[in-house]
Amino acid sequence: MKAMPGRESALRAYRRELEILTARRQPAALLAGAALSAFFFLMELRFYPDRLPTLLLWLLLCALPTVVLRVWRGKLLRRRVLSWATAGGVSAVLLLLIGYAQRVHADASLVVVQLASAFLIASVMFPWPPGLHLLMVGPPLAASAAFLWFHPLPTFAPLPYVWGLLAVAAVASLLVAWHLDLQRWAIFRESRARDEAMLVARSLLHVAGELSAAGDPQTVLDRIVQRTRSLLQTDWCVILLRSGEPAVFEIAAGSANRSDLLQEGKGIEFRFDDYPTLHVLKNPGTVLEVSRDHPPDARWRALMVYFRTRSMLAAPMERGGNIIGVLAVGRGSTDAPFPPRSARILLGIARQAVVALENAKLFADLEQANRLKSEFVAAMSHELRTPLNIVIGYADLLAEGAFGEFAGEAGDALDRIRQQSRELLQLIDATLDVNRLEAGSSAVDVTKTTLSAFVSSIGAQLELLPRSGETRFSYCVVEDGTLRTDIGKLGIILRNLVGNAFKFTPRGEVRLIATVEAGGQAVFTVQDTGVGIPQSEIDRIFDMFYQVARPGELPRGVGLGLYIVRRFVELLRGTVKVESNEGSGTSFTVTIPPLAQARQVVADHREGVRGTAEEAIESVPVDPSDTKRVHEG
Repeated sequence: MKAMPGRESALRAYRRELEILTARRQPAALLAGAALSAFFFLMELRFYPDRLPTLLLWLLLCALPTVVLRVWRGKLLRRRVLSWATAGGVSAVLLLLIGYAQRVHADASLVVVQLASAFLIASVMFPWPPGLHLLMVGPPLAASAAFLWFHPLPTFAPLPYVWGLLAVAAVASLLVAWHLDLQRWAIFRESRARDEAMLVARSLLHVAGELSAAGDPQTVLDRIVQRTRSLLQTDWCVILLRSGEPAVFEIAAGSANRSDLLQEGKGIEFRFDDYPTLHVLKNPGTVLEVSRDHPPDARWRALMVYFRTRSMLAAPMERGGNIIGVLAVGRGSTDAPFPPRSARILLGIARQAVVALENAKLFADLEQANRLKSEFVAAMSHELRTPLNIVIGYADLLAEGAFGEFAGEAGDALDRIRQQSRELLQLIDATLDVNRLEAGSSAVDVTKTTLSAFVSSIGAQLELLPRSGETRFSYCVVEDGTLRTDIGKLGIILRNLVGNAFKFTPRGEVRLIATVEAGGQAVFTVQDTGVGIPQSEIDRIFDMFYQVARPGELPRGVGLGLYIVRRFVELLRGTVKVESNEGSGTSFTVTIPPLAQARQVVADHREGVRGTAEEAIESVPVDPSDTKRVHEG
């Protein structure tokens, strides 16, 4: 078991940053050095012209390390020795300055001031640690002391004063370099921590997005291992979930380079007591790292050798203080320690996995409950339709006088029975339609006919819908053409719209206007002169079970009709628009495009669910009669 190599990797990264920073500052330092050398050359030439040959030689020698650093800068940076080379170059220039001063017998005070200035400028200009700065300061300091001791230069100041100034400047520059290095290191660590935190956060956010789109629990587990392995670039990733016993775990999902080893591992039970080191995962926020070269015990070594693993990480999947699983990754190509962010990412994914797995199980339970509900509703609805159709059939026979005449109160009672029976049948049909929509089993069965034939057939059915005796109904075809869509669903759409208009038009008129436009799309408009819809309610009228609240009135129906309209229009790839003025009526406009396929199965609104075959719907026969007709009833 190895400790996380946080500080070592951070130090390596910090040194790389210092090399890059040195490369960035080197041009400015060379420019500053060139400016100082030019000033020094002019002053020497102005006041000591006899030193010109020696001065030119000194400039030539100083140019050599400068040119080398400039030309070899990229190669030195790649080899990560640019800082050392730069420190050596500055030290060489200062040594040449001391040699020049000895050669021309320059004033020692002036030389010491120049060296002290160079020490302090270098400590600020270059991002060197104290050790590297000492490499730059040491040789010039030693050479100056030796020359001042063995070959004293002329000076206007006492020698101890000169020596003291040089020593203080050297120590001060070292302290400055040390202090700046501490600050740079602190800033680097903070920046690195922020960058790693952002990287971990982005990785976990991406994983969370993928897991939220998963479906059943096994799909969630498979996505977790695949994404984790890809993110951490490992050879394998597995999730072990707790089986019946508290401390026994088995592989529930995995992703690996070698599927044969993964299959072998799925038959193995892992007990915490067999691998005592796993008990450290019970500590919150703990990630276990194991290396084959430094295993906790012989059992760990045998396990890692068997599965061709040289290093691995394991993070606990914890819920309510109990470990329900372990998320583990491993590498077979290297036993190098995992970077610290890998541990944080693995721990974060393990925590997300627990939540995603719980959500997937809840979703699966919800789907199961919804499926049972849908099956129950469908079965009950079908069972109710049979006796209800018998009731409606006998009521129609009674109304037609098959068993004698019904007049007066008996006739009124019979009319109420017929009306309420048909409304109940419509409710059952609507319930079945919604059940099919929610189950994803509502297919689109395309039939080709003419608009006039369809309107003639559906209009006759709409005239039979319950309505007030003071409400007129009419339907017409403005422009005939070919209608290629699901005739059954289109009929349900119009039946619900017209039936809804009848409910809220106690007196006045309801009209159905149909036409085929130039592009081949059919447009149906249902207009009424009823109570209208408040503007604030229009956006909600297509919601399931929603009904516009009207003071002093009881709800009419259960609020499924317009919901079915919207869903069926979507299945037919059409649109529905509403225009209404409260108190003056409402207009629904449905636009249905032609569907090219003879039979088309449309995906349900929920992801991953496909529609299946619907009950067969009889197609409407083609009516060759005239197209522009108006029917009133």
